Amino acid sequence: MTAPLNLIIKDRQRLQNPFAHLDDEGEFSADMPSQFAATNINKAQADIAAANGGPRHPYEVLANQIDDEIKVPPSLNAYPGIPATTYESKELHEGYKGNLNRYAVAANQEEDEFLSVGGNNKQNLPLPLLQFNQLVTDSKGKISYKHIEEAARKLAHAIWYQKEALWPDGVPDDPAELLNPEKAFELLGYKVFKRSSLGVIEGDIDVAGIIDKDNRTAELSLLMPPEIMNFTAAHEVGHAIMHQQSGLHRDRPLDGSGAVPRDHIELEADKFAVYFLMPAKLVTSRFKARFSEDVLLRDNLQYLLNSSNDKRIEKELSTKRGLARALAGLDRINGEAVFSLAEQFKVSIGAMAIRLEELDLIPEY
Repeated sequence: MTAPLNLIIKDRQRLQNPFAHLDDEGEFSADMPSQFAATNINKAQADIAAANGGPRHPYEVLANQIDDEIKVPPSLNAYPGIPATTYESKELHEGYKGNLNRYAVAANQEEDEFLSVGGNNKQNLPLPLLQFNQLVTDSKGKISYKHIEEAARKLAHAIWYQKEALWPDGVPDDPAELLNPEKAFELLGYKVFKRSSLGVIEGDIDVAGIIDKDNRTAELSLLMPPEIMNFTAAHEVGHAIMHQQSGLHRDRPLDGSGAVPRDHIELEADKFAVYFLMPAKLVTSRFKARFSEDVLLRDNLQYLLNSSNDKRIEKELSTKRGLARALAGLDRINGEAVFSLAEQFKVSIGAMAIRLEELDLIPEY
């Protein structure tokens, strides 16, 4: 599903990439709108395109459409080593200005016919190191949730652009499968190790994850359930991107349920994990596809979640958190097994329940 041209341009401007577009369903697209369908490309541009036998260089098209806010890079012969290009936009936080993601450019080189040069062996292409500018903090040293979410989105987009290099044996069909913290570490230049044990913290709590920014390594404990390992890994990615740390940083088991009091550094890494693993558009799309407005009516919910009229279950459903947990963990519909929302995004039921509440998806019961 391709959005109107003005929305595509806005997405491409925000994502610092002339082919990028995130559609209304939370999916990604690299579609280039037709010159004839693009009604706000002026006649002079159309004439040039026709004279050249086809569309102009996509950066030029994009630059013309947004008043030259993106500068035209060197010729195609400069790929993949083009320098970072000045990029200014009110859409972006100042921490990101002045840095065009080289990673996205290199990905487009192989992914779009406009930038196809020098062969097709993607496995031989080195992964460009993805770098983030230091996020701006407030007077108390805290990073706003808005900017944390923007960083998580930028990382997800980078994974999408380089998906074929990251999954040389076959790219997963499900976009949720691409939200992989270990692949994110690979893009950041980190090596990830899985250990049978990482020792204990605070006396008797097993360490779930360790990050060493100095040596660019991350370690994950195999003692943890998959959903805790996944959330802990995403939490460590958040530290890698957002926080200036030296030496080893150890973390207790994390599942995103917020059960343990945290300082602001740990809360920021938790938030990053939430935004990366459970992006708003994709979670909302999946939720609405499974639970239509009719299904969310009280009588229908009761039939779906408590057809036996169990009083204990009914008491749980009477609270918003209880209902959210039931919807997040629902793995059987009309007697048939299905993947719950928590399973689809590889997170705990508690983490998905909280996310559904944050996105205002839980109805009154």
